[in-house]
Amino acid sequence: MKKSKFIVDCAILCSLTVVLQILSTLMTNYLQFSLTLALIPVAVACIHYGAKCGIIVSAAMGITLFVECAIGFDVGGGIMFALSPVKTFIGSALRVILAACCVVLVSALTAKFKEKKWRSFLLSALLPVFNTGFFLIAFITLFNPLLHEWASAQSATVVSYIFLGLVGVNFIIEVITCVALCPAIVFALQKNRK
Repeated sequence: MKKSKFIVDCAILCSLTVVLQILSTLMTNYLQFSLTLALIPVAVACIHYGAKCGIIVSAAMGITLFVECAIGFDVGGGIMFALSPVKTFIGSALRVILAACCVVLVSALTAKFKEKKWRSFLLSALLPVFNTGFFLIAFITLFNPLLHEWASAQSATVVSYIFLGLVGVNFIIEVITCVALCPAIVFALQKNRK
């Protein structure tokens, strides 16, 4: 019974992740504002359900993101996909899975913390940090000429484009959203478990 509940919970989080990722891309395409809402169920999976569920749910997000790039639904990702599908897969799917693995690792290292609330806040904040960090590493190393092209199209230096164009306010909002919502969801799930 416990195993089937775990599978159902993972499936629900995967479905929610896919829907939120598509919604996030729609927001980017039509409102010119990027916000990765799909990080919320990924963080909940990593913090509450552990490594297996965290990696499965992050894979759902990463694969959805990669498919969006492949079909051109994510405009910038479509440009990257046209340049190199393999590099795009690394920069989209693998970086999300790697970010989730890092959160799971930190979760394991901090499992003995007495103050569970602060641990949950810390882990919730780390997922967008790792996700954005791995995105930037992948983009800078795998798509450096494209980065320079996009920066010069905005009449900006590469550094200012990275912080204002690629990361900027979106990253701050992602951290705040994850920290505000994930611990509350995790606490509710833990109470429900008892």
